[in-house]
Amino acid sequence: MRYLHVRKIEVNSHNSLRNQVVLTVRIQGGLGNQMFQYAFARALQRRGLSVAMHWHPPRRKSLHTGYSLDSVFAAPLKHNVPLRNDRLLSSITDTVHRKFYRIRQSSNVGFDPTLLEIESGYIDGYFQSARYFADFSEQIRKELAFRKISGPKNAELLEWIDKNFVVAVHIRGGDYLNRGAHSGDMGVVCGPAYYQAALQEMDKQQPTASYLVFSDDFDYANRLMGDRGFRNVDWNTGQDSWKDMALMSRCSAHITANSSFSWWGSWLADSKLRIMPRPWFPAFAASYNHDIYPDGAVTLKCPESPAGVND
Repeated sequence: MRYLHVRKIEVNSHNSLRNQVVLTVRIQGGLGNQMFQYAFARALQRRGLSVAMHWHPPRRKSLHTGYSLDSVFAAPLKHNVPLRNDRLLSSITDTVHRKFYRIRQSSNVGFDPTLLEIESGYIDGYFQSARYFADFSEQIRKELAFRKISGPKNAELLEWIDKNFVVAVHIRGGDYLNRGAHSGDMGVVCGPAYYQAALQEMDKQQPTASYLVFSDDFDYANRLMGDRGFRNVDWNTGQDSWKDMALMSRCSAHITANSSFSWWGSWLADSKLRIMPRPWFPAFAASYNHDIYPDGAVTLKCPESPAGVND
């Protein structure tokens, strides 16, 4: 997550933006962030505005797998919101559009109703709140329906999930473990104390639940889970990583990381019980988001992130 700084552009009847450019939402980051940006674009469309998406940066400069929305979901989402990258001379016209008409979301990446009032320009942000699409959430769930989760291991797992009360546990580790709470990095992970508290809470509420663990670092995840009975999902990698989110969305309850990936896994499931870390971002961060938590979520203190602006 990068910090976003505000550059306000007034939109009124005298503003030339209204007639010169379409309203464009930047698509960036991993799959979870792209889904938030898509849902925000749909919220703008519901106001009767002409909206397009634009993937930036190009794949060669992205830390993730590139624009993923149309390879993951059953229906091509660019049929709902056009993708500017598909247009002739897009690399030229969209560079101009982005450079001169960009409106950046503020450092509060949560719900900002003023962003829904913008009528033209290039909107750059993360929009990490279900409040943007609360009044048409079922439509978003239908549009974000995954393709078939193929593969024999996944098929066997889906059958098991459907027959049991399964808790999806998302644990991030890997390189994130080297980023301390004062590193200045938004990718600080929740550590053992959060997961121990979350598992204890889940035991109280669902004592007979089964556990399914998703992680980028199973050595770390296995240490956190201890001798508890659980299953790992360690085969959906690379271009198949989305299948982990799809499997999460079939589970009954969720223990999420501070990750948009597991946020969407729990939200698409309309989870019966979701436990989430508080604060979502490290306490040093200028960015904060009180609106990341869906209604009814159980939030547990993450001691690795000291009390601060996010608390």
